[in-house]
Amino acid sequence: MKNKEAYHHGNLQKALLYEGLKTLGQKGEDGLSLRELAKRCGVSVAAPYAHFKNKDEFIYALQDEVMRKLVEKLEITRTKYCEEKSILIEMGMSYVLYFVENPHHFSLLFSKSEHVQAVLWQEDSGKNPAFDELRKAAEPILSHFGVPQVAQHNILLAMWALVHGLAAIVCLHDIASRLREDPEALHSLRNILTVFSGPEPQ
Repeated sequence: MKNKEAYHHGNLQKALLYEGLKTLGQKGEDGLSLRELAKRCGVSVAAPYAHFKNKDEFIYALQDEVMRKLVEKLEITRTKYCEEKSILIEMGMSYVLYFVENPHHFSLLFSKSEHVQAVLWQEDSGKNPAFDELRKAAEPILSHFGVPQVAQHNILLAMWALVHGLAAIVCLHDIASRLREDPEALHSLRNILTVFSGPEPQ
């Protein structure tokens, strides 16, 4: 009863999201059930519905939580390497490594959201915060090399497409687990991103 009261009067919503991400890694999206998550949190099966109207709303909340975690990782990288020539490589690696560590997050985040469409159709900034982090890192470099403003988005899109595509690949089958165990494979992945190093200033 003590745990149940703690969740009710504390942060049941946060606990449900935490358990939801754990379940996602163990059973996949089809294994998500608000009823089962309620049991794991030690609350009544009705309690989650005080925070989420249905499973779809819970999935959207999980997507937001995954995006928050991804953006947090990218922000840390951008701050750490803001003065380094390798910043775009590091940003790309951070993006891909997030999904190496959490391959089950990829399909959750991008299969039922507008994040990809927001980038492709140049919609309002903020609909894909992860892309915005890449943009914040790349725009000063592109401006330094005199890339016209109208061309910058296309270059950014190409950069993001490479990084996003690599992230999609590492989530296939057991590729992510191999990368976690094989430093040489991880180094090969990094070599692909050296295309971001660009030309030396004239």
